[in-house]
Amino acid sequence: MATAHDLAHLDSTIRSLSGGVQDARQGATRSINSWIEALDGGSYGPLTRDLEHLKAALEDESPDTAKLSQTLRQLGEHTTKAADKAEGATVEKLQELGQLLTTAAGQLK
Repeated sequence: MATAHDLAHLDSTIRSLSGGVQDARQGATRSINSWIEALDGGSYGPLTRDLEHLKAALEDESPDTAKLSQTLRQLGEHTTKAADKAEGATVEKLQELGQLLTTAAGQLK
């Protein structure tokens, strides 16, 4: 079951992505590191790998847009799938986050 901290973390990430990819990029590394730490050791291997790839792409001064788009799309898909295993309010938040990540991927094409 998700804690209040987990739900706040989801809300923060959703707010960041709601403004689009360019707005989210500024604070993305800190948020990505926080998510990697939160998911470490769980059954979220695909999400953690996607986050590591996203972090590396965003740290590049001239990221490969196609690669970044693909990473965001995969992260969106894996986040949406994670909602299937979640409970309570977390389900809706993960679904929303998955959709925002997928939308962000489409903005980069």
